[in-house]
Amino acid sequence: MPEYIYILTNPSMPNLIKVGKTKKHPLQRIKELNSTGVPKPFKLQMSLIVEDCSAAERQAHEILAKYRVNKRREFFKISVKKAIEMLLTRLSNYQIDDIYQTYDIKELCEEITKRNEKVLQEHLRLKKEYESQRLNKINQIKKEIYIEKQKLEVISRLHQRPLKKESSGIATFFICCFFPLPFGWLVWLGGLGGFDSKTFHTGIFCITLLMIGYFFYRNERKNDKDFENKNFHFKEIDERLYILRNELEKLLSSDT
Repeated sequence: MPEYIYILTNPSMPNLIKVGKTKKHPLQRIKELNSTGVPKPFKLQMSLIVEDCSAAERQAHEILAKYRVNKRREFFKISVKKAIEMLLTRLSNYQIDDIYQTYDIKELCEEITKRNEKVLQEHLRLKKEYESQRLNKINQIKKEIYIEKQKLEVISRLHQRPLKKESSGIATFFICCFFPLPFGWLVWLGGLGGFDSKTFHTGIFCITLLMIGYFFYRNERKNDKDFENKNFHFKEIDERLYILRNELEKLLSSDT
């Protein structure tokens, strides 16, 4: 686990800095300090990763000894910039962890430049990796599309692609009489008149419509089922091609 020393400031303590140690991350340490009743929250100015935080803290306090306000406290009356310059040039075996502001200090500016270069290199690496994966995926999808087209060609040689029969207007009318949609319910209710002497003929007429409608409905269902059976293999490949082409279009149009 890394160990740290840090420099903190607090608006309620002007012209003072706090130099301390922690085996947690400094931001976690700041949360603990802010819960101790201080008027305003502490702000991290710099944190350093060290091998031994106790030894590094003692060394830091010795470097800043003449600016120490109280030997029992970790506060120093010195500017942040000057404290950072003194610690960076005289401390040993450290690695810069976090920086709030460079203050035009050479070591901090170099560290920021180095980190920016690392971020840029990582960005370029990820971009190159993404582009490689994208091209591989495009080639893979094109290959799958080619295979599906070959399957479709073979099936087309063995079976003629079926055409779905559209219902005629008459068939649609009778199906509507039978199927319990708003109009169909009227016919169904009218069929009850066949059991009443006053509306016997109307009832028989409605029952006849229902019987004819049932015949057309069953015939329509049979035609749909026959079409689905004959079109099964074509439909399966068509759906697969549709999905693959959509994926390919998205990949080709995506920004790199």
